[in-house]
Amino acid sequence: MAAPNAEKPEPIRKLSDPVPSIEDSPARVSPRDAHNAWRNGPPPLPPALSSGPDIPGILRAFKRRWMAALSLGIMAAVVAAVAVYFLLLPKYTAFSQVYISYTKEVLLGNSREGNREANTYRRTQAARMKSRTVLAAALKRDEVKNLDVVRAQSDPIIWLEDELKVETPEESEYTTISMSGTDPDALIAIVNAVTQSYLREVNDEEPRIRGQRLAELESIMTKAGEKLKQKNDNFEQAAKLLGSSLPEVLSKKQEGMRGKAAEYARQHAIAQGELRRAEAKLRAHQAQQVFNTDPAVTESLVNDAIESDPIGKNILLRISRIQNFLEIEGAKYKDKNATTLVDARTNLARLENALQERKVVVQKEVARRLKQRAELEYKAGIAQLQNEVNLAAENEKIVAADLKKETAEADKVGSSSTELEMLRADIDRENELIKQVGKERGLLEVELRAPLRVRGSQDA
Repeated sequence: MAAPNAEKPEPIRKLSDPVPSIEDSPARVSPRDAHNAWRNGPPPLPPALSSGPDIPGILRAFKRRWMAALSLGIMAAVVAAVAVYFLLLPKYTAFSQVYISYTKEVLLGNSREGNREANTYRRTQAARMKSRTVLAAALKRDEVKNLDVVRAQSDPIIWLEDELKVETPEESEYTTISMSGTDPDALIAIVNAVTQSYLREVNDEEPRIRGQRLAELESIMTKAGEKLKQKNDNFEQAAKLLGSSLPEVLSKKQEGMRGKAAEYARQHAIAQGELRRAEAKLRAHQAQQVFNTDPAVTESLVNDAIESDPIGKNILLRISRIQNFLEIEGAKYKDKNATTLVDARTNLARLENALQERKVVVQKEVARRLKQRAELEYKAGIAQLQNEVNLAAENEKIVAADLKKETAEADKVGSSSTELEMLRADIDRENELIKQVGKERGLLEVELRAPLRVRGSQDA
């Protein structure tokens, strides 16, 4: 019999029952009461959660939910089986090795690469192993393109870029190409295909580059040889025109021509002086113009002209006779005024007047003749002086031409000598270029037989 004050157990709610709200609770707990309740520890669990699970309880629960439990168990078993299958499958790693020489392989001399260039080359080759060109060539090989793992990829190149690993240790000359997976045969085929594709590409490229370099050197030598032949022909022709190709001979020749030009310069200065003097005399003579003024006629010139003048000479003779008559016969006359004497003195006076008149005429004639002679002499002097000017000018012109020619020849020899020396220097440079290119070509021909810098070391 139950105690009268015993509390009735709370009925078990079904899942379909509505969730009671706080207002529906038989008693509301204030925050202060809840705080005081936790001061002595957490409150006790409900009766349904106060004890752990037991076997009978589990069986009763399974009996009620056996269908859901069976479905979840089957699904968990499948997932576990798949996970075990994939996680416990063995994984394989296939790898090959490629030898990349730290320095360029040469047969003669030493490699000119430093550490930086060598490391850059090795890193470049490592990147090249995963380039699309190499990967595409590897995927086209018969032993690779029909593999299931390759055919299953939507983009095999991107897949292979992600799966393939290339390792290049700093302290080693060997580069490792590797790939991991569950199919060892496929891994070996793919790694070997990538390795062989890379080796074929890089080892075909190096001889091709060397061959192109050799062809370029051959072209340079051919063109340089043609230029050298042309310059040698020009040099020989210039030396032939100058008479020699030796600098000391050309220098002496130019010195002699300079001396000759200096003598022509001295003669030209003399010719110019003579020309200036002749022109000065001509100008002075032209300035005289004596025939434009009346010449001075002296008494002696008139008397001499009267004696040569027939009329004047006749008058003089008659005057002389009358004067002689008066001197000789006049002394006999006692009467000085005798008619004979008077007539004689009258005729004498008349003849003397006639003589004076004749002298005036003769004086004008003498002046005319003097002026005419002066004009003739002036013109003759002009002609003579003009001739002297012409001769001096012609001489100056000839000497100036000789001076110009000799100076030009000397300058030409000097200029040609300089050009000849410049041409000789060009020829020397061309010879040096051909020598260097020939040496480089010879080294390259030898290096064509040098070992390849990149070689396969180990297959996958």
